[in-house]
Amino acid sequence: MYSGQRNKRPYAEHTNSDKNVRRRDIYGQILPDKKEAMLLQRLTKELERQKWNSSIKSAIDPDEKLAATMMLILSQVLLIREKMPLIRFLYLKEDQHRVHLRDNKICSPMPQAKKLPRLARKHSSLLLS
Repeated sequence: MYSGQRNKRPYAEHTNSDKNVRRRDIYGQILPDKKEAMLLQRLTKELERQKWNSSIKSAIDPDEKLAATMMLILSQVLLIREKMPLIRFLYLKEDQHRVHLRDNKICSPMPQAKKLPRLARKHSSLLLS
């Protein structure tokens, strides 16, 4: 590569520069009135596009928007109501499990402590404190 190379594909750079030169030449040959007409045409197309987009957004009747919003809220409320018994059931099961563990005295702060010999337990308690 030489120091003046900007692109790994110089052939693409040449074609792009050729296109730009041709575009500038053609645009330079166009009469000012025609340039103004082209610019006006571009602006009117842009305004029509914006108008079209805004009309699509407002095409829904406000009452329909309200009804759709209410249906969305209602569906969310119904979904929450359906989930609540399941959540309550899970909490109930978790509480029952805790009570079962407490009653059977299986629950301990360090379950692996029962498996360790006494000496190892003493050393581990020294390490933890």
